[in-house]
Amino acid sequence: MIKGPGGKRPIVHVRSTRSAESKQQHKAAPGTVLPVERPLTLDPSSALQPSGAGGVEDRAGRTTAARKVDRRALAGRSFAAIDLGSSSVKMLVQTMGTDGKLRTVADLKIGCALGKGVQPGQPIPAENEQRALDALEKLLAVAAQHGVDARDIPMITTAVVRNATDGDAFLARVHGERGLVRARVLSGDDEAAMGYQGALAMLGGTKGRYATLDLGGGSFQLAIGTEKKMTDGGSTQVGSNLILDTMLAPAAKPDGAGDPATFADVERKLAQLAPMPLDVAELAGRTLVATGGISKFLRAHFGKDVITQPEIDRLRREVIALSYAERVPLVQGTKDEATMAALGIDSPEGALDYGKKLPASTSLLLHILDGIGVQQVRVSETDARHALIDARVTEAT
Repeated sequence: MIKGPGGKRPIVHVRSTRSAESKQQHKAAPGTVLPVERPLTLDPSSALQPSGAGGVEDRAGRTTAARKVDRRALAGRSFAAIDLGSSSVKMLVQTMGTDGKLRTVADLKIGCALGKGVQPGQPIPAENEQRALDALEKLLAVAAQHGVDARDIPMITTAVVRNATDGDAFLARVHGERGLVRARVLSGDDEAAMGYQGALAMLGGTKGRYATLDLGGGSFQLAIGTEKKMTDGGSTQVGSNLILDTMLAPAAKPDGAGDPATFADVERKLAQLAPMPLDVAELAGRTLVATGGISKFLRAHFGKDVITQPEIDRLRREVIALSYAERVPLVQGTKDEATMAALGIDSPEGALDYGKKLPASTSLLLHILDGIGVQQVRVSETDARHALIDARVTEAT
């Protein structure tokens, strides 16, 4: 049997708010795929529309609803949030306008490979930690230009720090050396909850029953709920880094080019390594919204909100056949500077790194879509950082 990271069974964290009676009806182990009595729905017409006065205006000019408080008193003040993942660190900076709406002034991503070569239960190499600390220093310099002090910036970090033996020690360095005293490590179910809030941040409170998908370098999360709150969620500790490092890179040519036929082996291994962290039956009838780096890339690459499985599969097959260097122009494409900065592909080095991981990220996304039985997914432009800033603004009012 193929085993999970570190030779162990796949790590699945499940959070549930269901009653004891409901749980008794679902005795399958966490992550087990159960039959779906009715098809999962993704309604492309379910528009992510703004609602109400006051809210968050994203980089594309859309506005999302805010809580009913007078945020105009914070006009001119800037807020920031940081998300340190297994592959990169991202920072969002938004400034409050006189109309009570937040406007993005900086959306940046720097590749730092904190989780490079790290399996659960292992320490983070010193060089990985230093890359992350250096990247944080660069981002904090930008935040300072907008008048945001490191001590006021909420920061989350996830799978690699959560699963490493020295995660607490690294977090202490972040607190002490970078002054990010609000930095914290999310548990698997907290990560699912944060991803849920971030994915729906641009919905503007549109009523509905939702499922959200958030995938990264070290794990992926599924959550369900309504426009008001998440009711259930879970996390599987398998991410795109594992796919790249153990499945795709070993089979690639020296220049990085691979064979699309490799994906059949990837899919076979993922079927054993990466179970769904929620019973599939719980997702039936919900609108699926995806967030995270690959979702934003697909949104920008295809220029639309709803992406189909065949489109994702054609893209990964096109990319894997190219050498790493040949992937750079495809990754950057005709995207504007702000979009490339937000994706971390505004430099040749960043685009090269993203191109290496793109077949792995899309393979994981397709595995999840297959696992929950959908043919297309709506991709959100908002993420956990938007939820963090929203909470920080509420705290400040």
